[in-house]
Amino acid sequence: MNRIFTAAAFAILLLSFGASVQAQIAADCTLPTQPIIPDGNVASMDELVAAQKAFKAFQGNLGGYRDCLLKAESELDAESADLDANKLTITNLYDGSVDAETETAEKFNESVRAYNARNPKTDDE
Repeated sequence: MNRIFTAAAFAILLLSFGASVQAQIAADCTLPTQPIIPDGNVASMDELVAAQKAFKAFQGNLGGYRDCLLKAESELDAESADLDANKLTITNLYDGSVDAETETAEKFNESVRAYNARNPKTDDE
């Protein structure tokens, strides 16, 4: 559900600014897809390890996305009447990517805690 909301929010933001800036962002900057985090109440260790790898890749791709947004912002026409609105939109897209990263990290950590609760370590481990 949150992933659908996040994607919809980004789509609305993209539609809210000038066509040339929108075209530049759409052509150059691709928001990476959030990885699916398994439910730690039923997930295996292998599934959690795979989710961790997917999350790390997601973080790396977010860095590229954010760099692209910053580049797009630096290339905005300083004389444009829409400059402030375009900067705000790019800032919102950037902040949205941070929110998506935080949301995914929190979900992963919750999943790990649930897994650990159902698989407690023994003194032998």
